[in-house]
Amino acid sequence: MMGKRALIALAGWFVPGLGHLITGRPWRALIYAATFAGLFYMGIILHGGMLWIRGDIVSYFAYLGRLGGGVPAFVALYLPATRLGEAMASTFELGSTYLTVAGGLNLLAALSLFDIVPRKTAKGPEKTAGRAAR
Repeated sequence: MMGKRALIALAGWFVPGLGHLITGRPWRALIYAATFAGLFYMGIILHGGMLWIRGDIVSYFAYLGRLGGGVPAFVALYLPATRLGEAMASTFELGSTYLTVAGGLNLLAALSLFDIVPRKTAKGPEKTAGRAAR
């Protein structure tokens, strides 16, 4: 069974900014969602591709980074215009980089929720990671 922290992190990965909104940090959620949306849609405008794998290990990591975008990445994966991108466009590499950075940022934001959400210990009340209770 998944714990509360894992479910919130999964929600934050699935919809960018949702995990921070659930934890009561609306401004941080807005900043993450707006930054992700700006990077992601700029990558689409620049004709970046979601499914561009050359066969080397670096392109596989880039593909996983692009899928880090959650729902928008999976929607873009099945759209004909963004699935492969326009490899002949002069902005293809830059657009693909924007898509990868957007997905990586979303993954990092979702992983940061593990430090934000307090965990329960067997000995006492909730304990937050990284800060001592005063």
